[in-house]
Amino acid sequence: MLATDNEILYQAKLLNVIDADAKTGAFTGPTLLRARNGSDAQTANEIEVFGPVATLIPYGDQRNAFSIAERGGGSLAASVFSADTAFLDEAAIALGPSHGRVLLVDPSIGNSHTGHGIVMPSCTHGGPGRAGGGEELGAFRGLWFYHQRVAVQGALSTIGGITRRGATPAM
Repeated sequence: MLATDNEILYQAKLLNVIDADAKTGAFTGPTLLRARNGSDAQTANEIEVFGPVATLIPYGDQRNAFSIAERGGGSLAASVFSADTAFLDEAAIALGPSHGRVLLVDPSIGNSHTGHGIVMPSCTHGGPGRAGGGEELGAFRGLWFYHQRVAVQGALSTIGGITRRGATPAM
């Protein structure tokens, strides 16, 4: 169902799904939406739709653009494309608090950057708020699923004895 603040510019036919039931899943083909008014574009910020869906959102000036992006309540990644390095600097500062990663693309890396939202071992993946609190599968956080972590509390003498033993596994 399309909210009234968006219109469909393009929508492909439903994709053929494999190993899933298209009637009970949430599947769509490539879709391009346009928000009628950037300041009122709530649907794009309230409903987290993973590709292949994109929304074009009009904005008045750079401050308005950053404000619209911030209303998402925490996003995994933002990508900003510009030849203006001062604008890219401002974008990083303005978008950083509401995004897990900000990809700044200028012409010097236009053909060689990693791409929007690509998980890299050296980068966090996850943003503040509903976007994972920076703790999703990127960087070394992805390895934590395979390691046991534990917090140990006790008297200083007990904790000291444990640390003197080292991390030798119990037999």
